[in-house]
Amino acid sequence: MKKTDWRFGLLTWVVAVAAIWAANQFGLWYGAMITSVLIGLFMRGASRAFVVAWLSALAGWGFELLWEALHEPIAGAASAVAGMMGLAANQGGVVIALTLILAFLLGTVGAWFGVALRRLLSSVFTLV
Repeated sequence: MKKTDWRFGLLTWVVAVAAIWAANQFGLWYGAMITSVLIGLFMRGASRAFVVAWLSALAGWGFELLWEALHEPIAGAASAVAGMMGLAANQGGVVIALTLILAFLLGTVGAWFGVALRRLLSSVFTLV
């Protein structure tokens, strides 16, 4: 492992979290998946790409939830959504947990697609 590997991973994470957070500000919930595709496409090592994509998606959506919690009462909204889902009204935490699970899944699908696309493109261009 080179000294610059962790620096590139950290820089990628910071840029990805900022991009996901900015996308969420404009209602682009799929920004986590697009960012994860780019991480999987350009970061070497599939396991490293998955970890950075997961942490980026969770942090980007988690920071958004934290920002909302500091400025608006999201517990009430989460409890209302829980009631619509057929859960007890006091289980708003389940909705927040499901939101973070969705972020994790978006990061997983995006990184998987990016890694698969990189491998496909590298095999195609080595055959030519």
